[in-house]
Amino acid sequence: MSINELIVKNENELTEKQVEFLNLHNNILTCGSVISNGLINLAINLKKMKDDKLYIEAGYSSFEDYAENACGLKRRQAYNYVQILDKLGMDFVHSNAQIGIAKLTLLSSLSEDERSVFVENSNIEDSSVSELKEKIKILQEQNELKNKSIEDKDKIIDKNNKALSKLNSNINNLKEELKVANSREVEIVERDSEDTLNRMKELEEELTCTKKEVVDLNNQKTSLFRQLELSSSKELLEFKLLFESTQQNIIKLKQLIENIPVDKKQGCTSALKKIGELLC
Repeated sequence: MSINELIVKNENELTEKQVEFLNLHNNILTCGSVISNGLINLAINLKKMKDDKLYIEAGYSSFEDYAENACGLKRRQAYNYVQILDKLGMDFVHSNAQIGIAKLTLLSSLSEDERSVFVENSNIEDSSVSELKEKIKILQEQNELKNKSIEDKDKIIDKNNKALSKLNSNINNLKEELKVANSREVEIVERDSEDTLNRMKELEEELTCTKKEVVDLNNQKTSLFRQLELSSSKELLEFKLLFESTQQNIIKLKQLIENIPVDKKQGCTSALKKIGELLC
């Protein structure tokens, strides 16, 4: 028989043990409500005592001194009560007071966005403190790895943006050289103009390639960010990052082989093929 079925029954239909259960159950709910309200009030009062420094009026030198000697609270305990109000807010603490100070303190270590997602996808009330702590640790490690990956991409994009700026500056300088060349004698102008135009063409081609690389990197960054949001596996995330790095290194190796002397090129190509065979 369920608890709801017991509640709707008349008292004369209940056994002595069932009546005892219902009375005890009601007492537990009442005590739980008192504890929850007491937790909130304790946090509010400790925060006000700390913020207004009212403990000075009783001769205490600090909030920690007051908490430990007047309230029997260790420094960390007292600050945990204050922190959950500062970080979580009154509404959140009031709605979740039943989970206890330990779990509320763990949740206060998350940012607002992290906490919103975490609470929505976790059974906080039924999880133990140690389980909750481990889940939060994994979440923070994943976010740290994601932020690091995006930061690395940003550095590469910034580097290429600087290269673009330098190339644009060189092209502008070459254009100025063309203006100067136009004032020379015809035969000198023709010769210098041809050289300058060839240099400009080379630089513009390099500029086009660099711009394409920046676009590709931005696309990779967007793709990486989406993949990181969708991925819940730390190992899969690390594999993707290592795979991307390996792919870029192979492209660089191929480019280097093109410039290696002919008598050495075959050996380098064979070595690269062996790496490919190992991966397969």
